[in-house]
Amino acid sequence: MISRLVPLVAALLTTDVGAVKRRVERKTVVYALVAVLLLTAYAAAVTGGAILLAADYGAVAAAFLVAIAALVLAMLLIAVNMMIDRRDRRLMLQRQAQAQPILASAMASLLPSVMKSPLLSIVVFVGAAAFFMANSSSGKDGDSGDGQA
Repeated sequence: MISRLVPLVAALLTTDVGAVKRRVERKTVVYALVAVLLLTAYAAAVTGGAILLAADYGAVAAAFLVAIAALVLAMLLIAVNMMIDRRDRRLMLQRQAQAQPILASAMASLLPSVMKSPLLSIVVFVGAAAFFMANSSSGKDGDSGDGQA
């Protein structure tokens, strides 16, 4: 059983953590600067649109038009995000349902080697008990799973 972990540990030990850290830091700084520049461009575009609308409709009407357009876009993004979340939740539940028989057969195949070690059997028993208690209480809190209160 330990021999299965050796390749994973070797792969983790050969990863250059310093290079990964530098790459993450560099990307963080670059994306932060990109975000600031995109927000600046967005503000300039909104301001330009408001000035253009103000020439035809007046300043107050232009401000309301820009506000309404932003509100409609925000509501559209929220609706799309809710649909994507619902789809992701449904796919996750399907994947979990498909993985349960595979997990059960994998656990059953490891059972003889686990039972040889008393300490490992206690750890597996406690873990299984926690798993089953978490799964048995997951639907009892009134959460319908559709994301709405």
